[in-house]
Amino acid sequence: MFVAPKENPIFANLNSYYVNIERLIEHFQGEVGCGALSFKSSSSEGIIFFDKDEILNGIFFQKNDELTGPEAVVHLVQSSASTNFSLNVYLLRAEDIYFWSTMPNAQRLYQDLTTEFTDLKGLIKKMKSEGLTGFIEVVIGDAKGQGLIFFNNGQISGGSYSWGSGDSRRGEEDQEKLVQLTKDNGGAFHVSRIPMDEKNLAIETDDDLYPEEVFEKPSNRIITAMEEMMAIFERTVSAKKSIPSDFATLLNRKFVEKADRYPFLD
Repeated sequence: MFVAPKENPIFANLNSYYVNIERLIEHFQGEVGCGALSFKSSSSEGIIFFDKDEILNGIFFQKNDELTGPEAVVHLVQSSASTNFSLNVYLLRAEDIYFWSTMPNAQRLYQDLTTEFTDLKGLIKKMKSEGLTGFIEVVIGDAKGQGLIFFNNGQISGGSYSWGSGDSRRGEEDQEKLVQLTKDNGGAFHVSRIPMDEKNLAIETDDDLYPEEVFEKPSNRIITAMEEMMAIFERTVSAKKSIPSDFATLLNRKFVEKADRYPFLD
């Protein structure tokens, strides 16, 4: 499913003929950290999501043909020199980036609900009660704007709005404005669910068929998180006087035993 950020891009209308896509993404990984690069031509469109460390996911859509995950990313990068894509770069909040990166896997639940039959406030309440993990896409009537409201297990966890900047912290105000605009101008709503039991296609490869091999290639994000967690764990245990003084030695011995399968423990 193709869903682009609703905010204005921080860089707009770059021509893919003159851009090295991989270097462009590397630049904005260092410049803004988290974001998205969208591609649009006369017959196709796509988007790549990234954080400061890696490309997270991508989607390519052309008529009834759709690619997701690494296959989509490779296609977009390779075809950018021969297809006249218009490129836009969006800033995304770090808190939302992994939600964005799962959107290509979303499944549409409700399509083209309108304010003639339901109101946005009531729809939000319904999705909360149903424990939705996904999003409501809102198109305001008379071209007054667009919005997205993110849900995680029925709780609103963020959003994207055509009047926003991509790093907005005005969540409740933005939602209230979106509700009011649909009341004043009408609108249409599309509800999608993100299946959380599926793997994130952004990092899925043939190696995912063999879990023991996946552990040999952890992402930088996982390594950093594990290092921080273990540092906290060691400090906490060391502060407990009831723990034997040779605990660190025992822990390191266990790390060595598991290092063949989990190299980041070495």
